Amino acid sequence: MERGCAVTRLPGKYRDAVVLFYFHDMDLTQAAGSLGIPQGTLKARLYRGRALLERKLSTILGSPRRAEAT
Repeated sequence: MERGCAVTRLPGKYRDAVVLFYFHDMDLTQAAGSLGIPQGTLKARLYRGRALLERKLSTILGSPRRAEAT
């Protein structure tokens, strides 16, 4: 699997939020403004995007999810 490939496979609304916030180092205000959405919506998309990535990567890497590990 290529580096970053899991992020590119996220649904667009989650991918855009993750890329702007984590890879372009925008803060919540900047990223939400760029996407034209409220900050609360951005926070929800980041949360869901991370959850999707965690599931995808734990399947690919064969490692347990955090909730299952504790």
